[in-house]
Amino acid sequence: MIGFQAVKHVELLPRVAVSVSLRGRWADTPAEKGTEERPILIHKNEPSSSQRDDIWMQVATEEEYTLVVNLRRLNKAKVFYFACGDQS
Repeated sequence: MIGFQAVKHVELLPRVAVSVSLRGRWADTPAEKGTEERPILIHKNEPSSSQRDDIWMQVATEEEYTLVVNLRRLNKAKVFYFACGDQS
């Protein structure tokens, strides 16, 4: 019964999808186009794997870049009301 209660409480926690991108001027993009946003791929490393999933992006040295982090909640908020104290 305790395991079921724990799962019930964990289900109430927010599930969040995360996407990351980099915004800036790229070498293969014309200057008149301005800045462009490119996604940064996020890979899950398997605990049993000794291989790393490093991904490198080539950027210019004299340019400014913005790291864009997008968080999106996947599950809807569940609101519960609990009665406390005297109900008379």
